[in-house]
Amino acid sequence: MNHIYRAAHSGQIGYQIALDASLAYHITGDVILTGIESGNTVSSRREHEGVLTMPFTPFHEAFPDLAAQETRTITTLGSAHLPAGSYTLIEMYCDEPHCDCRRVFFSVVSSNTLQIETVIAYGWESPAFYAQWMGDDDAETIRGLKGPILNFGSPHSDLAPALLDLVKTVVLQDGHYIVRLKTHYAMFRQTIDAKRQGRLSQRRSTSPRRKLTNAQKRQRKRQHSR
Repeated sequence: MNHIYRAAHSGQIGYQIALDASLAYHITGDVILTGIESGNTVSSRREHEGVLTMPFTPFHEAFPDLAAQETRTITTLGSAHLPAGSYTLIEMYCDEPHCDCRRVFFSVVSSNTLQIETVIAYGWESPAFYAQWMGDDDAETIRGLKGPILNFGSPHSDLAPALLDLVKTVVLQDGHYIVRLKTHYAMFRQTIDAKRQGRLSQRRSTSPRRKLTNAQKRQRKRQHSR
């Protein structure tokens, strides 16, 4: 059962947030997967105009059951800038080995079009964290990493600015939701690290062992005896 509560009312805009968005997820799931797989992922890590972009993968590919229960949807009553409807935030996380960027990418899918309207990047850590992680204290670069910001390299419809404002002023004001994002990120990163470790182990087991020369054997014995 979906639990809905009134989140905010600002002027002519009313919002409802679905805490348990399984219904919205199942309705749009196939469309979401098709849209993402058809080119909405960033294929390489690069920096452009101070904004770092990187490969990312939908959370529901790794944890479909949990995503069905914990994907957030916002229902709006409509405004001059954003049509009435439901907007589902499909979480995507970086899948690069060794990366610890602590960011999420929201592919925002509209119930009206069943299309991804925008991709929003957000990092929940402090600016100091991203400066250290990036090795760059340029203010514009750090703002791009932390966000929330429209993700460079992703498609954006005319609704993108209004959806970014909605994420800033409503979605990310919920501390419990941010904790959920951190949990999802940690779970996703564990799967990436486990897969990498599995590949390394397989590579070691299948790689032929080189024979050591007598000199190498003597050197190893001396090292172990120290």
